Amino acid sequence: MSKLNLICIFLYFLTFPVYAIDGLKFENITNKNGLSHNTVRSIMQDKRGFIWVSTINGLNRYDGREFDVMLPQFNSFSLTESKIKKAVEDNNGRIWILSTSGIVDCYDTHTESFVDYTGKNEARSYLDILVTRNGDIWLWGTKEGACRIQYVNNGLLPTLFDKNNIQTNIVNFVYEDSGNQIWLGTDKELYKITRDNPEYYITGDNNLNFQKAEESGR
Repeated sequence: MSKLNLICIFLYFLTFPVYAIDGLKFENITNKNGLSHNTVRSIMQDKRGFIWVSTINGLNRYDGREFDVMLPQFNSFSLTESKIKKAVEDNNGRIWILSTSGIVDCYDTHTESFVDYTGKNEARSYLDILVTRNGDIWLWGTKEGACRIQYVNNGLLPTLFDKNNIQTNIVNFVYEDSGNQIWLGTDKELYKITRDNPEYYITGDNNLNFQKAEESGR
């Protein structure tokens, strides 16, 4: 292939993205448009098309025209904290909200209200959220272990995995493999979760701390 042909092909691919975005409208949305704060941590679009914007001063739901801002309301069951790290939607339309300090709240879009997922109406501290393929929600961190929430009889059923059944409250990761198997990595062991039972898979020692799992070939 000649040098001229190479240059032409390079220019074709270089200019293609310009034509691909022709006609798109870009708009800068700030607190002047109703956003609760200009520092945004994450953005998520739910199944109904709403945009959820996590900021350091509240969670914002945007319908394309205006914002509905959610902030802590100390006289009612509401958002626990105003500094939001991210929001995740589960398979049933509930929004799981993680604050920057690690508090998780759950918002039911069907009833337009916050709901208790703990069964004890208490705030719990976790570092991350995973929605598995079967619809379960997993929360985990290094203070209170892990919590699996399942939908049972139109309600939320929490199951704890902590020092009472996995000998530690430090859970570094929850991983779902290609066979839908759930794995928990702690500062002591690697666990395989079978139904409600944590099974030892690899037992660590003072020099082992399970931080991450990846499936080979993926």
